[in-house]
Amino acid sequence: MNNTTPPLEIKSIPAVRPPRHGLWLVPAAMITCLLLIGLAGCVNLTRESMPRQLYALNITAPPKPERVVIPGTVLKVRAFQEMPCYFGREFVYRRSDVRYETDYYNLFLVSPGDLLAEETGKWLDQRGPFERTLDTASRVRATHLLEGTVMLMEGDFRKKGSPRAAMGISMTLINQTTKPPAIVFQQYYMQSVALSNTAPDTLVKGWNQALQIILTDFDRDLAVAKKLVPPDQAPKGP
Repeated sequence: MNNTTPPLEIKSIPAVRPPRHGLWLVPAAMITCLLLIGLAGCVNLTRESMPRQLYALNITAPPKPERVVIPGTVLKVRAFQEMPCYFGREFVYRRSDVRYETDYYNLFLVSPGDLLAEETGKWLDQRGPFERTLDTASRVRATHLLEGTVMLMEGDFRKKGSPRAAMGISMTLINQTTKPPAIVFQQYYMQSVALSNTAPDTLVKGWNQALQIILTDFDRDLAVAKKLVPPDQAPKGP
C-alpha cells in the first residue's frame, strides 16, 4: 500500500476585471451640480453685472422775435441744487403717497441739477433778457446770478394707467451789482405731463416737455419783471 499523499495542485483563478464603461458611470444629478457650480464661478449674477442706461435732458428754445435785451447784463447760471429726496442720478418713481422707488438701471448721465442748469442756460441765452449768459465754470464777472432748486423730479405712478412726469423748480435771480446783492425775482414752477406708458424713454421725454413749459413761463415772467436792474440801468422806452 502506498500511503504517499499526492501533492496539492494549485490553480490560479483569473482576476475579474470590471467592465470598462463602468469606470465612467457618474449620476446625472452629480453632473448637473458640477455644471452649476462651474457656471456660478464664471458668471457674476448680481445687479451690477446688468447694463445701466444713461439719459440726458435736451430741449430746443424756439425763436423769440420780440426779445428785449437789457444792455450790459451778464447772467451766470449755477448748478441747481436738489432736495434730499431727489438727490442722485437714479430715476425716482412715486408708487403711492408714501412709497417711492429708485431705479438702479436707469439714471441721468450727470446729476439732474447739472442737466437742468445747462438746459436753462441755453434757453436763456436764446430767449432771456440778458445780453450774455454764462455757465457756472466761467470766470467772467456777472451782473446777475441764477440759482435753482429741484423741488420735484419723479415719475408719478400713483394712479394705475395714468403715469405722469412731474417736475418742480424754484428759480431765484440775484442782482450782483447792488450792495449787498439783492434778490430781484423768485418763483416756483411746477408741471405734470401725462405719459403713454412708464418706460424710461417716455419718462425722459415727459420731463423734457415739462421743462420746456417751465422755461417758457420763466422767461415770460422775466420779460415783465420790474426790478431786474437798478432804475439808472434800465433800458429806456421809446
